[in-house]
Amino acid sequence: MKLNNKGMTLVELIVTFSLLLVIVVGLYNLIIEIRFEVNNREVAKELNEFSSTTNNTIHYDLVTAKPSVIAIKNTSSSNWSCKSISGGNCTFNGNRYVFTVNGKVDEVTIDELNGQDFCNNIFPCAVYYYVDGNTLAKHVIALNKGDKNNSLDSLKVNGVLYDGIYERVPNDNYVEIRDVEEIDSSSQEVIYEVSEDDRIYFSTDDGLFIINYPFYIIDGDKNYGFKIVYPFS
Repeated sequence: MKLNNKGMTLVELIVTFSLLLVIVVGLYNLIIEIRFEVNNREVAKELNEFSSTTNNTIHYDLVTAKPSVIAIKNTSSSNWSCKSISGGNCTFNGNRYVFTVNGKVDEVTIDELNGQDFCNNIFPCAVYYYVDGNTLAKHVIALNKGDKNNSLDSLKVNGVLYDGIYERVPNDNYVEIRDVEEIDSSSQEVIYEVSEDDRIYFSTDDGLFIINYPFYIIDGDKNYGFKIVYPFS
């Protein structure tokens, strides 16, 4: 009988230990999920604050400046395009752009547009000109997708270059940008293409100046970036 009692006690201990192990593992997974959710909410809060602040700053400056000339580069090449409205003009002469607003002129070479005083070799990038008192002024906006090969450490993470000041997207390790196409190497056909809303770009089509900078928490489906649509006509 004593052997039987010991046998039952051992079985009970094994069962009890197994049940406790299941409970502990369950609680651990629950804690991990809660921590992940709390962390995601904190990241989302900081991303929303970044987007809101950046959006408001750029949009306010646009509305205040009322630009007459906008130059845009959407690719890594030096393929700039330029549009102007009444009071402004832009022409390409040799290797330089000539920007004119209400008779005030600025001449800029392609290298200067791509250089440190302007886009700092970031793309996409936009430069717009306006008159501030008696001065021809400009704003420069570049949207960086985390260029890991950039010689400047600050530009290796996602962020916005605005008038020479680089603002990093917070919690960059949790952020992904989906502005990527997959192309079949043999047929050169697009296998996967992101939607227009997921693309980083500038546009002056349809009488609008559009700035679109979308980013997501990794594996998330909510866009925490910003989109500015300014009437330019």
